[in-house]
Amino acid sequence: MSLRSGFASVSIVPDSLYNSFFRMKNSISGPFLLLFLSSLGSGLTSVVSKQYMYHEKYLTWEEAQNHCKKHYRNLATFYAQSDVDSLVLNRYHTWISLREDKNNGSGWNLFSSELKKIFRDSNENDLNSTDVCAAVNYDHKTIDVEDCEDLLFFICEKNENQSTEYEFIPEAKNWSDAFVDCEQKGYDLAIFSYTKWNQFFTVRDFPVWIGLHRDGESWNWSSGFSSYINWELDESSNDSDCVSISSMTKKMTSQKCEDHFPFVCISENVFLFKENKTWEEALERCRGLTLSSSDRHFDLLSVEPEDHEFVWNKVMEAETMEVWTGLHFLVDEWLWVNGKEMLYPDLPLCPIPGHYCGALSKNDTGSVETRDCFERKNFLCYSYI
Repeated sequence: MSLRSGFASVSIVPDSLYNSFFRMKNSISGPFLLLFLSSLGSGLTSVVSKQYMYHEKYLTWEEAQNHCKKHYRNLATFYAQSDVDSLVLNRYHTWISLREDKNNGSGWNLFSSELKKIFRDSNENDLNSTDVCAAVNYDHKTIDVEDCEDLLFFICEKNENQSTEYEFIPEAKNWSDAFVDCEQKGYDLAIFSYTKWNQFFTVRDFPVWIGLHRDGESWNWSSGFSSYINWELDESSNDSDCVSISSMTKKMTSQKCEDHFPFVCISENVFLFKENKTWEEALERCRGLTLSSSDRHFDLLSVEPEDHEFVWNKVMEAETMEVWTGLHFLVDEWLWVNGKEMLYPDLPLCPIPGHYCGALSKNDTGSVETRDCFERKNFLCYSYI
């Protein structure tokens, strides 16, 4: 089964930054330099980009983490309720009872003409397996052909007293195991009925893996520091070590790490470097970074008030009490080295001599601190195209 993914909560990064900042100090006066920087830093003020990607592929927690690390940053870390509210987690596939054995040439002749209208077999030829089964695709409101060994959720059906009862099972199994599981419950794997369309294509509540997990006696995120927690129930006595989020309520529940669920990855463009550098060394280190087969560049981070809380969570991971940002005092002005607009109004007009560089502190004051540029600190870089 192909990987099914989606995006949410996307910010935009700038397309231009200036360089050779220090060389201009003696050749361009303050107003002209500020105008030049502003033109280079045109566009949105924030350079911070944070994206969440939902993947409808049913993996264990560790498998999901490995996938996210390989293609993005890691399993999702949430920093605020707004991150969670932005997620759309309603896509799923569920097995139904219809199955075709190509070796026997049975075909899909059990379908009525009405069902054939929503039967999507365009991906059947892409399957290597001779054993294919039918699954309800909520996202497209179709019935899809899938490899019977794929892991999907499933729907059981029980007919009793001339009425039909359906039960959605948010446990990922292959078609055969799903069939047996329904039988053990005294049900059958559901037979799709065109007349009962709405009972199949409906929003379901199911678990989705995120990056929170038990680390010793505490719960930690697999990437980044965050204090965000929103449990469905009291998890203090639960011995499961990995955490999912509900597709509907967006609340958290601990699960067995070997269970198979969809998952959410995070991709960020802000990176903490736990290296002790002077401000200028940090600037050179960021600008010297490269990614193979990529046109992305790096610079010291500019921080705007809207990004402050998110970036501060990065600062809390540092090995120094403060970390360098791209703030510098030059020609009587506080400037970001990427030319972005300065929105912090409380920076000193006449800083202490030598205190011409900006840092963020773990003792969060809501602003950027002015520090001696020769102090050695960890630092924050960001990437841009």
